[in-house]
Amino acid sequence: GPAFIPGSHRFPRTVLELQEAEGVGRDDADDATVLAWARRFDPGAEIVQPAIADGEGLVFAGRLWHGTP
Repeated sequence: GPAFIPGSHRFPRTVLELQEAEGVGRDDADDATVLAWARRFDPGAEIVQPAIADGEGLVFAGRLWHGTP
């Protein structure tokens, strides 16, 4: 399901900016890589998978680092 890094909307760079700077393709950035990037800005950063059921929605700021498998 969906996953995100809480507080990442406050990071000075988006995950897409870092992918470009690091030369990593959109489909090539795995969870470990993205988490390592996030920890540059917040050493306590974690990937969270919210518990949502079919038919439910999730609303978040567009700058929040997020993804789905």
